[in-house]
Amino acid sequence: MSVQYILRIQTDNEELKNMYKNRTNIDGDAGVDLYCPKDLVIVNGKKSNKIDLEIRCQMVDAFNNCIDFSYMLVPRSSIVKTPLRLANSIGIIDSGYRGNIMAFVDNIDDLIEDANYENYEIEKGDRLFQIVHPSLGGIKLELVDSLSSTKRGTGGFGSTGK
Repeated sequence: MSVQYILRIQTDNEELKNMYKNRTNIDGDAGVDLYCPKDLVIVNGKKSNKIDLEIRCQMVDAFNNCIDFSYMLVPRSSIVKTPLRLANSIGIIDSGYRGNIMAFVDNIDDLIEDANYENYEIEKGDRLFQIVHPSLGGIKLELVDSLSSTKRGTGGFGSTGK
């Protein structure tokens, strides 16, 4: 698939930066896998556990770098091997948002037949989510030191109204 979009990622976490430099995605894939920046425990049965992915992003047109696009945070298919579910199914990120990308997950182990009723441990470097453009067009990743500023800035969940 050809590259249609560039996903710019900025992080202050050097270890995380190295994970993205050495990633397994291929330029032109429809999704860019996101790494969990630290070990976390997601309590069994607890809803809306926040995972701060410690990255800020900007998606632009690969042919005209000045056009920003909205994008989506979606679960990777391998999340089915865990008791975790993205709490809002799909996260839609507005083109002007420049704050940290966060995922909220539910641990539904208590709802699964033959469940162990255990907490779920996420290890640093695990990839549970990915960013895609709504068209699923090919994406190239760029690590950057800064993103363009916008009127929206870092205002996140519910910052533009109820």
